[in-house]
Amino acid sequence: MEGEGKQLKRLLEKAEWTDEEQSWLLNYLEYSDGLELEKLMKGYFKKAHNADELIRRLQSNDTSAFDIIFKNYEPAVFNNIMKITRNESATTLIVHEVFVSLWEVRNNISSEKVLSGWLFAKGYGKAINYLTMDLKKKLGN
Repeated sequence: MEGEGKQLKRLLEKAEWTDEEQSWLLNYLEYSDGLELEKLMKGYFKKAHNADELIRRLQSNDTSAFDIIFKNYEPAVFNNIMKITRNESATTLIVHEVFVSLWEVRNNISSEKVLSGWLFAKGYGKAINYLTMDLKKKLGN
């Protein structure tokens, strides 16, 4: 439970929530699960920003669009990777690698659905690679 509290705090610090929204969200989350939080974050992102416009700006090398995407997707990507690795420092490194890769392939992302799917698939793949390498190290291979 303590790990979830840390993750929630991290999510709340990253998102642009008002104090009242943060208070409501904390109360709400006491009675829900992590999936509900991801749904809330995605809903907030769509309301606050036109995803297609952000992707168009990202493809035009607009770093402020990248910053907005990072700020809104990083918490969910972090949580998903953390569930796999169970290692905060490895997860942080993997998340940064995922977003560096996003910048490198930004011209291949065509919609918000493609973006979110790509981020989660890339994070999953990198987390599995981390676990494989970590296991090989432990086994001495």
